[in-house]
Amino acid sequence: MRVSTRRTRGSAQQGRRGTDELIELAAGLGRSGCAQEDRYYQSRLRPLVRRLLAEGREALLGDALDGADAASPNAYEVLSDVIESEATGGEAGLLVALPVLAWSRYQIPSRNLSAAQCHDVHALITHAIASDGSAVILADYLFGPDQLPVGFCGTFELAKQLQERLARGETILTIRSDELPATRPYLADPRYVLAFIQARPTDGALFRWHQAGRTRESVEESWKDAARPVFSGLLPNCATEPLVPDAYYSVLRRVDDLGRPFTLRACIAQLQTQYDVPPENIQAILAACYDNAVLAEYRIALLRAGQPQVLQGAVWGVLEGEEDATDVPRRILDELAQAGVLAVTVLDERFGLGECEDCGAPLFPGPDGELTHTETPDEPMPMSRHLH
Repeated sequence: MRVSTRRTRGSAQQGRRGTDELIELAAGLGRSGCAQEDRYYQSRLRPLVRRLLAEGREALLGDALDGADAASPNAYEVLSDVIESEATGGEAGLLVALPVLAWSRYQIPSRNLSAAQCHDVHALITHAIASDGSAVILADYLFGPDQLPVGFCGTFELAKQLQERLARGETILTIRSDELPATRPYLADPRYVLAFIQARPTDGALFRWHQAGRTRESVEESWKDAARPVFSGLLPNCATEPLVPDAYYSVLRRVDDLGRPFTLRACIAQLQTQYDVPPENIQAILAACYDNAVLAEYRIALLRAGQPQVLQGAVWGVLEGEEDATDVPRRILDELAQAGVLAVTVLDERFGLGECEDCGAPLFPGPDGELTHTETPDEPMPMSRHLH
């Protein structure tokens, strides 16, 4: 028992030293006033972060981020950027995500891609988004959010696997689907294909917009046109909205934002397709929900006007930095108006994050101002014959 105690204390002390060193280096880099000093700190910070990622020290990295945040905003931003950079490939290349938003009355698939689908997606990345002369390998899986790599260390491990296979001349990494958790069913949900791009050796160009004569705007526009038929084939019976690929963590943040209006539009479309309810006959009720006095999300209930049942509900999560923003409800109201829903009630009360005790589903505000479960009408309404 004494030996075990000494090892635990030593490990904790070692972790504390590692955390302090990360914070000190990040703070120094954040205060740096020139490129030469940047290089000094980068040359020490990046190898340390790489080693901790390889060792699976997720908790230590998290503690260091918390400490850097308390030390100074610059230190947090610097350390976060370095950890994300090293976790997604560092100087070896970049882990990118190809995101697509999808909604369907049916199960949105997450599965391995066939050989033909891998060929199509690889060709799409190579010719529409990666720079000429770069090398590309992709994972043969359509990932749901619950199946993405866990933490910085999990991301680092996947990027390393892709990089090693690419170095051997391979273009596809097979993912063991039986080792992934199941995806939870949602009406609307993102899906991701993950790939690794090794930059063009002559100038380090990764993306097509890095090439002379190309702009990011033109590449993004052509990407959407090229990607739509490919992702429609990957997601049958789904309405899809492909987003532009980018660095892995950048894509996750963008999906967090753009997924909110997409989900709301999907819920409205579901009411129209399932029950033939036109937008002018839909009533929306908007409630702000708090977690320990901190604004966490808005819940939007959708009802047939004049009926008590909440038929659909959308959760609009509040992202970092939006907790005190007054324009979030306005954005929701604008999205509802663009979808043709004009009958909107905004509740003044503060609600908690109510969930159903039986199934864990979120509860939504009803006409009586109380949070309630979504319901199916006692007498089914006419079913539209069109999915989307």
